[in-house]
Amino acid sequence: MIQTANGWNKRLEEIYPNKGVMPDTMMVHIFTWCSEVDRLLIRTPKPTKGSAEADRINRSIVKAIAWIIALCNNYNLDFVQVMIGRFPKCCPYCQLSPCRCEEQERMAFIPGTSVPMAPAAARIEFSYKIGAHSRRDYSFDEIIAILRDIYPANRVLLSKGHTSDIVDKLLEEGGELKVAYAQYELANVLNYARFADFIPGIAEEVADLSAWLFSCWDISRQNISFDDRINEIFRLGCNTCKSTPCKCVKYHASFNLEKTIEKFYDDLSRAARTSAADSGVIEAAEELIKEAISARSSAETIHLLERADKLNEDEVRRFTKAAIDRLVLTKPAK
Repeated sequence: MIQTANGWNKRLEEIYPNKGVMPDTMMVHIFTWCSEVDRLLIRTPKPTKGSAEADRINRSIVKAIAWIIALCNNYNLDFVQVMIGRFPKCCPYCQLSPCRCEEQERMAFIPGTSVPMAPAAARIEFSYKIGAHSRRDYSFDEIIAILRDIYPANRVLLSKGHTSDIVDKLLEEGGELKVAYAQYELANVLNYARFADFIPGIAEEVADLSAWLFSCWDISRQNISFDDRINEIFRLGCNTCKSTPCKCVKYHASFNLEKTIEKFYDDLSRAARTSAADSGVIEAAEELIKEAISARSSAETIHLLERADKLNEDEVRRFTKAAIDRLVLTKPAK
């Protein structure tokens, strides 16, 4: 049985290599499972112990975290370091545990005084706390325990069925992760020299969204272990086909990519004959299809579609745009 979060980081990569999966696809799955958690919390704000609703909430949280880890891997982020770096056994704002942001207006104070700590000093103090707690691996349950110590009020609210604030925060943090992700991808597509500077923003929002998901764990207070649950779901490999790596047809749709591309080229030749297009238009269309195969973001796809729209043969233009859309949809997803 895998005991650490980083152990599961590696295990999930073995089950779902995610080679060729667009980050957009990962974001869609993150939002899908976060939305499912929201939906279940709204419908059943106080599920009973052992109920199917409580189990579905926990299962949806595991799936959301699995996709968040996949996104971290895409950007070479260590999930444990992201979480402990953001929450080093204290709130990232007031730097206390339990959090006292409401009393201190999200400010750190010099220990034992009511004097606000200068921003530079606060960062230095914070870095010491990070260094003290981030140099080892953690289990998911340990991360959840740290967050419960920092924010005990969330546990109380959930136990009383007050889920509206949690639902709002999941939506808010999901939106902020999307903004951070979009900023990075846009800077990358525009060839901004320092586009990697946007990675810490993604890490921060990943930590915040994950923290709110973890706050919903075991809402019915059954003392269910996250580590046990993720082992149960992925113990045999993919939770659907039970294989490592996953052999699901949907996940491996791109395994038939060569045949798909070959058919596209045949259809393109047919479209060219129908419209009597010149060789230059055909070569441009073929180049666009080749680029669509390696497209890694929606911004790149939009750019390809804009170029396809400029092809001066109607039949070839329609076919090429449809082929680009189809190739993007063919990217594998778990």
